[in-house]
Amino acid sequence: MGLTALLTPYLLVVVSTTPIAQTQHKASRPKDIMPHGAMSACLAWFPAVKLKSPVQGKDVSETKLVYCWSDVLTVLDVEVGPLDPNDKDKQPGLFFKTRARWKCEEAIVAVQWLSRSVVGVLTISQRLVILEDGDDLHVMDSVDLIKMHIFHRDFFSKQLHTVVEQEENEADIHGVVADAFYMSFKSYKGRAFLMGFSDVSIGTLSNWADRLSALVEHGDDIAAIRLGVAYYKGSTGKVSVGLPEDDGSRHDIVRERLLELLQASLKYRLSDQESEDDRIQALTDECFNACLTMDEVDFLLDEAYDYYKEGRETDIFIDTLESYVMEGDIKALPPLLVKDAVDYYASTHRETRLEELLCRLEAHAFDIDQVTKLCKQHLLYDALIYVWNQALADWITPLTELFSLIRQQNLPNGTGDYDHEDKLDAAMKTFPYLAFSLTGRLYPNGELMDEEQADVVRKDMYKMLFSAHTHTWPPGSNTKVQTVPEEQDEPAFPYLRLLLHFDTPNFMSMMNEAFEDPYLNSNQDQDYDETPVTPINGSVSKMTRQQIISILLEIMSADDFEPSQTIYLDMFIARSLPKYPQFLILSGSALQQILHRLCSAEDEDLSDECQLSVEYLLSVYHPPVTENFIKALHHARFYRVLKSTYRSERRYVDLISTFLEDTEDRVEVFRDIDNCLRASLGIKQRRSVEDLICARAQELVFIDLRQAVHTVQRYMPSRLEEYLESLQESRLQYAFLQELLEPDASQKAKADTVTSKELMTLLSDRYIQLMCAHDPTHVSDFVSTLDSGDLHLDKVLPAIEKNGVVDAAVLLLTKDGLAREAMDRLVKHIQSLTKALCSLIDSSADSPDVFGFDVAVKDLSADLEKYTKLGIWLCQGQTRIADTSPTFPSNSRMRHREITENELTLDEYLWLTLVDLTVSVSKSVSTSVASLPSPPRTNPSTTPRTLVQQVFTALLTSTTTPSLPNSTPTTARPAPPPSKRKESSFLTIFRLFLTRAALSAPSLSDLRAVLLDIFSAYAYESDVLALASQLLDRDAFDEISLVHGKRQQGWRPRSQVCERCKRRAWGPGTGEAVWEAWVDRETERGMRKRKRGEGAAEEGSGKGKGRGAGETVLEVDERDREERKRLEVVVFACRHVYHRHCLDEMGEGARKEEGGYKCPGCEGGA
Repeated sequence: MGLTALLTPYLLVVVSTTPIAQTQHKASRPKDIMPHGAMSACLAWFPAVKLKSPVQGKDVSETKLVYCWSDVLTVLDVEVGPLDPNDKDKQPGLFFKTRARWKCEEAIVAVQWLSRSVVGVLTISQRLVILEDGDDLHVMDSVDLIKMHIFHRDFFSKQLHTVVEQEENEADIHGVVADAFYMSFKSYKGRAFLMGFSDVSIGTLSNWADRLSALVEHGDDIAAIRLGVAYYKGSTGKVSVGLPEDDGSRHDIVRERLLELLQASLKYRLSDQESEDDRIQALTDECFNACLTMDEVDFLLDEAYDYYKEGRETDIFIDTLESYVMEGDIKALPPLLVKDAVDYYASTHRETRLEELLCRLEAHAFDIDQVTKLCKQHLLYDALIYVWNQALADWITPLTELFSLIRQQNLPNGTGDYDHEDKLDAAMKTFPYLAFSLTGRLYPNGELMDEEQADVVRKDMYKMLFSAHTHTWPPGSNTKVQTVPEEQDEPAFPYLRLLLHFDTPNFMSMMNEAFEDPYLNSNQDQDYDETPVTPINGSVSKMTRQQIISILLEIMSADDFEPSQTIYLDMFIARSLPKYPQFLILSGSALQQILHRLCSAEDEDLSDECQLSVEYLLSVYHPPVTENFIKALHHARFYRVLKSTYRSERRYVDLISTFLEDTEDRVEVFRDIDNCLRASLGIKQRRSVEDLICARAQELVFIDLRQAVHTVQRYMPSRLEEYLESLQESRLQYAFLQELLEPDASQKAKADTVTSKELMTLLSDRYIQLMCAHDPTHVSDFVSTLDSGDLHLDKVLPAIEKNGVVDAAVLLLTKDGLAREAMDRLVKHIQSLTKALCSLIDSSADSPDVFGFDVAVKDLSADLEKYTKLGIWLCQGQTRIADTSPTFPSNSRMRHREITENELTLDEYLWLTLVDLTVSVSKSVSTSVASLPSPPRTNPSTTPRTLVQQVFTALLTSTTTPSLPNSTPTTARPAPPPSKRKESSFLTIFRLFLTRAALSAPSLSDLRAVLLDIFSAYAYESDVLALASQLLDRDAFDEISLVHGKRQQGWRPRSQVCERCKRRAWGPGTGEAVWEAWVDRETERGMRKRKRGEGAAEEGSGKGKGRGAGETVLEVDERDREERKRLEVVVFACRHVYHRHCLDEMGEGARKEEGGYKCPGCEGGA
C-alpha cells in the first residue's frame, strides 16, 4: 500500500500511495508538550518482519511508527486487517493503535529503530537515549555525544517563523525552532550511524555479557551479580542487550555465565585477606539472592559454602542463611552445614534460635544419628523431638530421653545434677511435649496431626505414661526405661510418679489441657467405679478421665507425697468435676476430704487458687453448712465462698460482716445491703441488719460515702441520727451530712425517701454547727437555700456567732421575720470591726511594718464593705415588704408634724440605723486618721466614705423610685400614691438622722463634714445618670442613622420587564398610567398629612368641630383603579421583578404561608 507519514507542527498524517494517495490516519499534537520549549518533530518506521519464534500466535511482527513532537515520543502500531475473499482486488483495512508514550526532559530532534524493540533517541543537547519497547517504554541507557559534534542545520526556522511568533498568551507557544538533525542519525541492522561535521561514527549496542564483563573489570563484581540477576529475571533490558524475550531461553543463557561469575567472585573475595566484612556480607546477600532466583540451592549449600569454609567466613554465611530458613525459602541443609550451624549457635549461646531454625527444616533431610548426637550434646530437645517425630514417627523415644533427664534429680547422694540451668530447662519441656501429643498436635509448632495418626500417638503416650511398670524401649531390646537406680525396686506407675515428684503443678496443668481433648470422651460407659480397667501388658487399654483421676488419687495418697504436692491434685479434681460432670463421679467422702484439704492449704501464694477451686467444687457438690465448715472457710479467708454461702443461707448479718472483713471487695457490700433490705425480712432480722450498719457506720463511710448516705436515707431514715452519732469524728459527720443535705443533681433524683421535717431540722442544725467549724465560708450559701422554720435558731445562732459567721446569722433572723434583731447583730459586728480598724490606725505610728499595716487595713475595709452591703440588702428587702403591705402610717404623719423614732415603720427604722451606723464609722475612722502625725500610704478613711455614699444611693433608690402598684385586690383602705409615701419616708429618715447627728456632733463643723459626705452621694448619682444618658443617646442615634440609611438604599431590579409576562414593568415606555398613578398617590399622601395636622389643632383648641362636607375628594374611576392595580410592581431581594397581578395569577407558588409574596423563580423572599 506504500504507507508514508507526514508531520506538520500540529498534525500527523499517514497516507497510503497505492493504488492512489489516500489518508489512512490522522493524529493531533499531544497537549502535554512542554510549553515554550523548542519546536521539533521527527519520525521513523520499523517494517513488519518474520519472527524466529511466534509471539502471541503471530509469525510476523506488526509495523510500527515512532514519532516525536518536541519532548513527547509516541509509538503507533499499524495492524493490517484480513483480506476480503470475495473481492481480492480490495485493499485490506488498516488499524492504527497508539500503544506507548514517553516524555523526555528536552526536545527530541531525531529518532531511529535500532532493532524491532529498541529505539534510539537524539535530543537537542546531543544526548543519545536508548529506549526498549516492551510492555511500555523505559530507558535502558543514555550517553552524551556533545563531543562528537553531530552535524545539524537550520532548515525550518524561516518556514515556521509565523508559528514561533504567535501571541505570548498562547500556552503552547514555542520559543525557538530546533535545528535539523534527521540526516545525521541513521540506523541499519542494529548499527547506529552518526555524521559529524568532519567525520562519521558507527556503533552498536553492547550486549549483556559485555556489560557484566565491564563491571567485573572495573572491580565491582557485586554490581555485576546484581545486574546478572536482573537479566535472568528479565526486569531490565532484554532485546536491547541481546537477550531473548523467551524466559526459558534467557534463563539457560544467563545461568551459566552467572554461576561462573559467582564462583569467581567467591573465590577471589574469600581468599583475599584484605576484604572488608561489609563487602563480604554484600557478596553473600547477592549470592543467596542469585542462587535462590536460579533455583541453585545445591550450588549455594555445597560449592559456595566450601568457599566460605576455606576462607573461614562461615559465620557470615550461617547468619545470612538463618533468615532464608525462617522464611521457608530453604528447607533442607547438608549434614556438614548442620553440624557447623549447631556449633556456631552453641558458641554464641543462641540455642533457642538454633532450635527454631532446625524445626523449620524438613526432618527427612537430616542425618538422624548426627542430629540426635548434636541435640543431646547441646540440650536441643525441641529439635530432637521434632526430628524423631517427623522423620521416624517415633513419639516414645524423645519421651524416654526426657525421662532420663528428670531421673538425674534422684541420684543416690541426694543432690540433683542440675548445676546447669539448661538441663532443668530441657527437662521442663516434658510437659508441653506431653500436652501437645495428648491433644493431637505436633511439637513444637502446634500444627494439628491427621486424626488417624493423632489417635495412635495418644494411645502410645497414655500407654507409656500410665504404665503400671517399666517399659522396655526400643521394642525388641533388653533396655528398660528406669526411673530409679538399678539397686532399687521400681514402684507402681513409675513414669507417673517420676513426673509427679519432678513438678506436680506443671503435670496437673498438662493434664488439665489433656482433659479438654474429646479423645477421652469414648469408652466412658464401661467403667464408672474408682478402679482402672484390667491392664494389658501392664497398662490400660483405653484411658478415660475417671480412670486417670482414680490412678492419681491412688498414687498421691501415699506417704511419699507432701501436702504441698497433693494440693495441686485437689485443685485439679475440684475444677474438673463441674467441667465433665457426665464423665467423673466421686464419692461424698472423697469430695469432703478434697474440700477439707483445700481449706487447710498453708501456702499463702496458693490461697486465691484454692478459693477458686473450692468455688468450682461447690458448684456441683453441696455439703451441709456446719459451723466447722464455716470456721474452715474463715480460717482459710475464703471470703468469696463465705459470701456465697451466707447469701444462699440468708444470713445477712454475717454476709455484711464478711464484706467488711474482706479488704479486696468491700465496695460491693452496698449491693448486698440493698438486696437484703429490700427483701422481706422479719422485724428481728431487719433490726439486726440495721444495728450492724449503725455499729459499722464509720467503715461504711470510708468505703463509699455516697453509697452509705443513700443506703441509710432510703432504707432506714428513722435511724439517721443514730447512724450519725456512730461516726466518731466530726469531720466524717460533716461529710455525711453534706452528702445528705446537699447532694448533687443525680443523687437528688435517687433520694425518693421522705424524711420527717423535725428530723431534717435537727440534722440541719447539726450540719450548720459542724459547718461553722469545718467550712465557715459556706454557711451563708447553705442558709440562703433554707426556708423559714427549717432551723432552730436558739441552737444554731450561738455556733454561728461563736465562729464569726455574722452574715449567716443575719440571713437566718431575716428569714424568720426578725429583721430588727438581725440589724442589731449587724450593727454590733460592724462596730467591733470599726474599733479594730481605729485601734490599728492608732497603733500604726509605733509600728514600722508598713506592708502588714496595708494588708490589715485592706482586710478590715473589705469586711466593712461586705457587711454594709448586707445591711443594704436587709433594708431593701424590708422596703419591698412594706411596699406590698396593706397597712400604712397613720394620718398624723400626713400632717407633717414632728415624728419620733418610735413611730417609724420597720423599714424606716432599719434605714435610719444603717445610715447612722455608716456615718459614725466614717467619722470614727476619719478622726483616727487625722490624729496621726503623718498620713499613711493607704488612706483607711476612703472605704468608709465610699460606703456612706453607697448607703445613701441605695436609700435614694428605694425611697424615690416608684414601684408598680399591687394588682391583688384588697379590702383595706386605699393606699397613698407610692411616690408620695416614699418621699415622706425619705424625708422622715433624713430629719431623724440629722437630729441624731446634731446630738452626737460636738460642733457645727463636724455636722458639716457629715453633710458633705451625704451630698456627695447625690452628686455622684447625678453624674452617673447624666453620663449614662449621653451614652444611650449616642448609641440610639447611631442605630437609627444606620436603619434610615438602609431604608433609603432600596432594591434595584436587574431588568425592566416582568419575569412572567415579559412586559415592561418600569422605566421609559411603561405608559402614562404609571405617571398618573404616581401623581394621584402623592396627592392623597398630601391630603392625609393636612388632615392629621388640622385634627391635632382642633383637639388642642378644645373644640370638637370637624371639617365641612365640602372638602374636595379625589375620585378615581373603577376602570382606572383596575388598570393601576395591573401596573403595580413587586421587587424581590434577588432583584427579580413581577407585576402584582401576575403573582396573584400564579397562586400558591408565589405566596408564603405567613403572608406576602416569594420569588417563584429562586424562592427568594420579598
